[in-house]
Amino acid sequence: MHRLAATLPILAFGPLLASAESTPLRTVGPQVTASVTGQLDTGPTLRRDRAFLVDPSGQGDFVTLPDAVASVPPGALLLLEPGVYGGETVIAKSLRIESLVPDAAQIGDFLTVEAIGPNQEVYLGGLRFKEGFLIENCVGEVNLTDCSAILDAEIALHPGVNFYYYPSCGIGTSRHRVVSSDAVTFVDCSLEGRHGYEGACDGYPGEHGLIVEDSRVAVYGGALMGGPGGDGFWCHGTYPGAGGDGLLARGPETRVYLQDVLLLGALGGDDTDSGVNDGCDGIPERLYDGATTAYGAVDRLTLDIDSLVEPNSLPSYTITAPPGATLYIMLAPRRAWREFTAAEGLFHLGTGTQLIPLGTMGASGSLTRPFPAPPTPWSLGFAGWELQAYAQVAGADRYSEPRTLQATSVGF
Repeated sequence: MHRLAATLPILAFGPLLASAESTPLRTVGPQVTASVTGQLDTGPTLRRDRAFLVDPSGQGDFVTLPDAVASVPPGALLLLEPGVYGGETVIAKSLRIESLVPDAAQIGDFLTVEAIGPNQEVYLGGLRFKEGFLIENCVGEVNLTDCSAILDAEIALHPGVNFYYYPSCGIGTSRHRVVSSDAVTFVDCSLEGRHGYEGACDGYPGEHGLIVEDSRVAVYGGALMGGPGGDGFWCHGTYPGAGGDGLLARGPETRVYLQDVLLLGALGGDDTDSGVNDGCDGIPERLYDGATTAYGAVDRLTLDIDSLVEPNSLPSYTITAPPGATLYIMLAPRRAWREFTAAEGLFHLGTGTQLIPLGTMGASGSLTRPFPAPPTPWSLGFAGWELQAYAQVAGADRYSEPRTLQATSVGF
């Protein structure tokens, strides 16, 4: 159940950002530390009277998570049996919460970690967040390991702006936020923003995978994925939603370190009436107001193609990937598209999808191919195509941003 979790070194964060080759200390929650060689140092063990079982069926020390958090002493360990844990939870003291079965303890309501002091720390392991979390005003360390927040519903929070701005880039919200906190670490966590609501007339923007504001955060492994924007339809002059970004960071004090992380922006929604106001596509990371990011060593995969083409023309696309990677291109008629995600997996790709093997990447790290000659898109009732590159690199999956290929004029 325990995994090595990389913890952000608070005092060394500046040098770490300056040198992406630096290797931070690795820890397993608040109790166990390990060197970069992987040798465990068990350190002081938890006293047995500080470990508590939480079980919704009533077979443990507590039935609900909010009651357990409020009742146990600082530094306690809460072990969660599989189940859905309702009730809004606020953590404001040192605490370790772990699912006995990874991803089987589902946090059914919003969870907040707040006001963790300089000598305190919070560790959350193996949890699945159904309604999101907020980490706010924390000076001490907050570590989330093997946690997930994969979309359960195709609806996003209202962005709080006039619908005229729904298609605008970076306009969405997120149910996963870090605000005014100094040392927050995510290890092998998959966070996906929800799809924007498809409404009559206007579609909501998709949510961002993670929002970081005025904070220092490190992300090791896992994925940050925006949610697709909702389509607009049934009105003249609809406003579809923008796609969510993988990471949206803002504020002059914000520093985000990323290592071996899948970052995906999502596609904007369609204006199904006129095609004039399609929503902005999300991007891997969007930075505002002086926020900065730094990257450790990571194998990146990109896909480039012109977004607009004349009908019946076949442009070329270019993939960049590490030499030796096994490459594929996925394409589907627009409106039949569902992008690859960690949750849906490789072969759950939607109607009309083609998965085309491209062989092995050569020493140049770049491959250019002509767009395959597909059936005429509009003969199927579609006006374009969606593409995404997929690669296997040293046994690991890599995904590019989804891209849109749109015909400039179509006669149905």
